[in-house]
Amino acid sequence: MCSLVTLSKHYSTKSKMFLAESFGQRFVGHFYGVIAFLCGTTT
Repeated sequence: MCSLVTLSKHYSTKSKMFLAESFGQRFVGHFYGVIAFLCGTTT
């Protein structure tokens, strides 16, 4: 059980690092796009 938790933590850390490279860049792009859109509509 303990080894399973350690393994899942290790796997989730690796997958997070992997996702942060591909998904993170897209998310930041969409995030800034939404911020720019909101700022453009409010002014």
